[in-house]
Amino acid sequence: MTPDEDGARPRFDLDEGWYTDPWGHHEARWISLGKATDLVRDGDVEAHDPPPDTPPSVTPTLIPSEAPGQVGAGDLKRADDAEDEFINPKELREDLVDAAEEAVIGNIYVPRHPAP
Repeated sequence: MTPDEDGARPRFDLDEGWYTDPWGHHEARWISLGKATDLVRDGDVEAHDPPPDTPPSVTPTLIPSEAPGQVGAGDLKRADDAEDEFINPKELREDLVDAAEEAVIGNIYVPRHPAP
């Protein structure tokens, strides 16, 4: 750990990623360009908590990006991925009709203007 250029936050000799929280307040803290950010994670819940003004109490350890139960880059889709997918209009129509029938049969359908 080295002092930050502006002296406000400690600078870690680390790459970017999720690391164990150097202050031990959370399970993980995002380190970016060697600086602890306010992005923290406890289990599957992400939140914002600025790094404390006190010196770190724990040496941060990299959390593998593909840890069990963690969403990794392989699970993500780009917005333009759909452009490469072929949509069969006949199958789409059949799926929509099936979903509508299931909603009516299951009494899920609620009319916009219920009868008085």
